[in-house]
Amino acid sequence: MIKKVSALLILLLLTSAQTKLVKVNLDKNVSIKLPADFVIMSDNDIATKYPSYRKPIAMYISPDRFADFGYNVSNGVWGNDIKLLHDVYKATINNNFSKVTFFRDTIITVKNRDFVEFEYVSEIQDESSNQTVKPIIKVYTFKKYALQNGEIYQFSFNCPEKYKDKYQLTAQSIMATAKINLIPNKHKPIMMESNKKNPNKGKQPENPFKTK
Repeated sequence: MIKKVSALLILLLLTSAQTKLVKVNLDKNVSIKLPADFVIMSDNDIATKYPSYRKPIAMYISPDRFADFGYNVSNGVWGNDIKLLHDVYKATINNNFSKVTFFRDTIITVKNRDFVEFEYVSEIQDESSNQTVKPIIKVYTFKKYALQNGEIYQFSFNCPEKYKDKYQLTAQSIMATAKINLIPNKHKPIMMESNKKNPNKGKQPENPFKTK
């Protein structure tokens, strides 16, 4: 426990030396710390960058416009089973891309609340390209999920893979500050079974940017 706390403090200190993080209230009961120079993304920017998604509750973008952070809440179908949510969302991530390299794939517990965390680089062909050999789009992503009364609280950080080294430490520090000020639902101890077959693989969860 001491080692985990020390590692988190070192991470936050290193990030604060590079990027100042400030508290942002995402909604009534949810807050996070974001870089002070991140600004609210305009509706036009959201429509351009994520044309197939509905507007989320909150969306912020970096000053260089390469990195963005989003937050939303959607209705779930798995009650408060965080392990099932982990398995279904991991299957969906793998199914949505031609290749996924995970750096983080876990369920953590912070102050009696369980969070699913995925940190990865995804690869997929750019089907919109007119080139004979279509280029590969690589994106660095850090996603974090929590369940509360059947609803899915979702945090997401994204940037092109070529800017991963610039933003990875910032993304990790941002996600470490996510807070949901509601009493966590009672849950059973989490058993991560990496070799267990997932009966829900291929099942698509609700659009992560779909509003309630």
